[in-house]
Amino acid sequence: MNRAEAYEDLSTVLFLVPFLVAGVYAIVLWVGKGFSALLPTDVYLTVTRDPYVFLIGSFAVFGAVYVDVRSQAVADRPKRLTVLSGTLQKVAAASFILALLCALYANLTNPSNTVLDFIVGRYSLVFPALLVLLSYLIVIPLNSGDFGRRRLLGIVVMLLVPVTIYEVGKRDSLVGIGIGFILLIAGLVIFLWNRPKPTAEGSE
Repeated sequence: MNRAEAYEDLSTVLFLVPFLVAGVYAIVLWVGKGFSALLPTDVYLTVTRDPYVFLIGSFAVFGAVYVDVRSQAVADRPKRLTVLSGTLQKVAAASFILALLCALYANLTNPSNTVLDFIVGRYSLVFPALLVLLSYLIVIPLNSGDFGRRRLLGIVVMLLVPVTIYEVGKRDSLVGIGIGFILLIAGLVIFLWNRPKPTAEGSE
């Protein structure tokens, strides 16, 4: 296996992380409550409202995109970003559909509550929306260059700050503020960092 194939495999695994984390967490909670024929609604809501599941999934996807792009030759990256944009939209659609199906499965005895639980479990909506947003940000007009894409990525990271402080802070205010501060610094660094272009050989 060459380096490019290894990066591609790593990217694929990272794209699967949001589903794996949510699935394993749900099974653990489900078994802990006593395994039943139907998924308990409180298990569904616990998983879809958990900020850590959301953050782990989000950063796993960001990492997948970064790893995949970095594994390509510089000249091939614009084309690869277009492919990844489609991949992000497919992952977003899969996440949306799976969350909706799980909400339906948890409410088979009372299907009228399916949509309500789907909306109340807000990250089942926020996560796909974030991926769709990212899918458009990575294919902004090429004349904006890498600097423009980094600035938009920095904005996306900073948008996670209030969500993190609010959601994580409900469990532990210090941890919420700490993670929010780290995200803020990371977003600012990504937003402001402008790698100097190498000068051509022989230029004065």
